[in-house]
Amino acid sequence: MKNLTEAEFKIRGADGETEASVVFKNDGVSKPLIIASHGFMSWKDWGFFPEASRRLAERGAIVSRHNFSNSGANGGRGINFEVEKFSRLTVSNAIKDLEAITSFFENGAVGVGEALKDWNGEIYFWGHSLGAAVSLIYGARSGKAEKIACWAGVGKVDRYSPRQKEEWRRKGYWEYTDRRTGLKLRTLVDYLEDIESKAEEYDLARAIENFGKEVLILSGKADATVKTKEIRETLLRLSESARKRVRLVEIENCDHFFGWRESELKSEKAFGKAIEETANFFNLR
Repeated sequence: MKNLTEAEFKIRGADGETEASVVFKNDGVSKPLIIASHGFMSWKDWGFFPEASRRLAERGAIVSRHNFSNSGANGGRGINFEVEKFSRLTVSNAIKDLEAITSFFENGAVGVGEALKDWNGEIYFWGHSLGAAVSLIYGARSGKAEKIACWAGVGKVDRYSPRQKEEWRRKGYWEYTDRRTGLKLRTLVDYLEDIESKAEEYDLARAIENFGKEVLILSGKADATVKTKEIRETLLRLSESARKRVRLVEIENCDHFFGWRESELKSEKAFGKAIEETANFFNLR
């Protein structure tokens, strides 16, 4: 897109150095900072994130996205996947990563400070799937964000059956295959212990209540990963005042990936609707 500046940089995350990006229009117009968090088994340059970041920047935002330090992605579009690093993923670490990049910008974004030249001081969080949960939890804890947009955000962090948990503890890890790469991946029992020990803080209805500001939730009607029913069950647990701060938008013919298959856009209608709703929510042009 014309007149956009993009820069790559690194931050110190919960489990070592990790990659990040920022895109913005250097036009002298005051603008907010959007900090994006990717989902489980994903990374900052996966699927819609680069294009969505550029479109939101074109509409008048500074948009940053980062790899969780345990994403396993290393080098561009996740080409060199670090299986061992991914195995150490926890929600706590992902929250610390979001805290780290938020602090990076608050402290002047050394190395990419030009991105903040037109920053109006406002911070918005934008997360996909697990990244949406991380954004809500850290948003409630820190009070740093003015608004939070959730794309296909999970309704609950603990999504595992008693049988799965029993097997997880017995083996010391949970194993699955990444359908995109065929890689055998593991998540250590640390992940399970983290979500169980912090169940109250990680309760997303509680997080929305404590956040106390506006939340946008986009849900694809064809999403088989996080069904709208799961989200609605969480929203039913909110107080009346909290429900008034939440906007739930269901998008027709839209799945968990908002019209994208890896790096290819398959449905501009679904993706365009998500961009329009998010831009309007963040008061972008």
